[in-house]
Amino acid sequence: MLALLGPAAVGAAFWLRPHLGNRQVPVLAYVVVITVMVWGGFSTAFGSSMPWIAAAGASLFYLSDLAVARQRFVQESFVNRAVGLPTYYLGQFLLALTI
Repeated sequence: MLALLGPAAVGAAFWLRPHLGNRQVPVLAYVVVITVMVWGGFSTAFGSSMPWIAAAGASLFYLSDLAVARQRFVQESFVNRAVGLPTYYLGQFLLALTI
C-alpha cells in the first residue's frame, strides 16, 4: 500500500511546495498526516466486512483536500469547489458508514 501512497504523497508535496511560501512545514506535515489516514483506511478496510467503504471514503477525503490545497495555494477556480465539496461529503459519508 505504501508503494502506491508514497509516490502520491511525494507528488502532492512537490506540486504544492513552490506555492506554499512560509507555510511549507505545516502543509507538508499535513500531506503526511492525510496520507497516513488513507493508509489506515485501506489497512482497516481489508480486515472488515465492508472493505471498499473505508478505503473509498479515505481516498475521497484525500482528493477533497487536494482540491482545497489547489484552491488555496495554486489556482482559485470553481472547479476546485465543484470537485472538492462532493468528494468531501461523500468521503465523510462513507467513513461514517464504517462505524
